[in-house]
Amino acid sequence: MVASKIPAHLTRQLFAAVLLIATISTALLFAQYMLATLFNTYDDEGYLLLSLVHYVRGGSLYRDTYSQHGPFYFCLQATLFSILRLQINHDTGRFVTLLYWITSALLAGRFVCRISHSIVLGAAAIICSTFLAAVLANEPGHPQQVVLLLLAAASCLSLPGGFGLSSRGLLALGAIGAALLLTKINVGVFYIAALGQTLLCLLPSGWFRTAGLRLSLAYAVAAPLLLMHADLKGWARGYCLLAICCTTGTFVCGSLLKSGCRLAVPSLWYTFIGVFFGAAFTVTKTSLDGVSIRALIEGVILDPLKHPRVFSLPLIVGTRRLLIALFIAGSIGAACLFRGRLGAYARWLDTVRFTFGIAAIVLLLYSPVYVVWLMPFLPLSLIPIADESWELSERFPRLFIANLAATQFLQAYPVAGSQISIGAVPMLLWAFVCIADGLGGVHGLLDEASRVLVNALPKYALSGTFLIITVLFMMFLSGFRLLGYAYPSSGLRGSNSLHLPPEQASRYRFLASATNANCGVLFSLPGMGSFNFWSDVPAPNGWNLTAWVRAFDTANQDEIPRDPEIEPTSLRYI
Repeated sequence: MVASKIPAHLTRQLFAAVLLIATISTALLFAQYMLATLFNTYDDEGYLLLSLVHYVRGGSLYRDTYSQHGPFYFCLQATLFSILRLQINHDTGRFVTLLYWITSALLAGRFVCRISHSIVLGAAAIICSTFLAAVLANEPGHPQQVVLLLLAAASCLSLPGGFGLSSRGLLALGAIGAALLLTKINVGVFYIAALGQTLLCLLPSGWFRTAGLRLSLAYAVAAPLLLMHADLKGWARGYCLLAICCTTGTFVCGSLLKSGCRLAVPSLWYTFIGVFFGAAFTVTKTSLDGVSIRALIEGVILDPLKHPRVFSLPLIVGTRRLLIALFIAGSIGAACLFRGRLGAYARWLDTVRFTFGIAAIVLLLYSPVYVVWLMPFLPLSLIPIADESWELSERFPRLFIANLAATQFLQAYPVAGSQISIGAVPMLLWAFVCIADGLGGVHGLLDEASRVLVNALPKYALSGTFLIITVLFMMFLSGFRLLGYAYPSSGLRGSNSLHLPPEQASRYRFLASATNANCGVLFSLPGMGSFNFWSDVPAPNGWNLTAWVRAFDTANQDEIPRDPEIEPTSLRYI
């Protein structure tokens, strides 16, 4: 009896399912291990958990509960904890971070899979974005996890098909802009600039498009100058000039794209409506919680302007690096201007795209700081060989992801820490776009012998080998052990999922126990809100911050121990 042959479409579906399960499992293991083994003593996690507790208990933002961030973050966190019926502590906070982390990686994978039509590239994007976002384990619960999710969701909304450029898609993209503005206002401004530039490039020729593009170019020059004006005479000068050069180059190259099919001008109203109603909803919810408009303006706009004086971590860009960036940006700009003559070199251009896409991924995974070297290459993904080679729906995600990578580069000011990795996520997606667009040219340059060799391989063997290598590489990098963690559970209250070195865990347990036995209220210097949870001793009120000595003025500091419900003698400092 001859065995029946399995239909090809079932084989593809089975391969896709196995690949997806293996990829998600690897991402989950990696993220869970990182969240279980990292705790930083600057303890932003504890400060944010304390703020969330006071907010959930009715503490009005910016009046009763201090925050450097916008109200959307608190609304979303409180809603998520409520829906999942979770008590607020380190274990549940890290579980929620895990949800953000993996969901963002899956959205990144979906974006790459849809734009490349390759399940293998989509799986690789899930793995790479999971690894790049490992900074979430340094500061679980930080608003950057919300920023990461929103950026990944916006990338998916830009895809052809589904929402695409429909009215619903533009409304959703606008609403995400409002959410970002009311989470971290700088990130929201960068996002709206990228979205606005993308939409303007797709409008038909006319005075409106011309005026809009001039305004976007003015933004590309003015935004870095205004943002970094306090440090332009020092370390920020090179960073500022690099941002101006690369953002301007990306915007100019995007504006040169032409198409017979254009976005209708009235479509822009859907984006404006999305921003307006998204902001109105959050502001209304915040007002109902007792936050005045004045307090909202101070908390969302004015207070973040003081952040560079509280803490900064420079991103140094030297003169040599800047000159190289100018040369690269100028060369790619010239290629954009003369793209009509590149038809004979199409395969070579695709090979360059593919090569730089691979190089960009490797560099970003090695260290996100290398984003400064990749910025000048952003227009590389915006050079079609012929103006008619991309449809409108295909232009939109390519333009959007390049513009988003250019504008989010400014996230690293004034603190070039975890913000570099979060701001580099659009750059990672851009690299996968370059790989997807360059695959055809690379295949065309293969000689006949290479084609025969590739075709002789068993079906999916190449993809399967790639997956196995990727998984093994990730396991090596993460260092997680399938048989358990290197250290036992910390034994700290609400932190059983945390596995720390025994001497560190023992020291924290001793301090928590001593605090519980001797303190009725705990306010630490420097701010380490985690001890309030580990010791089960409350903070005086909702005014908490790690660097509160520098961020709070004298009046605010004096008010903390003057809470009428607190006995002055019950205060202890650790």
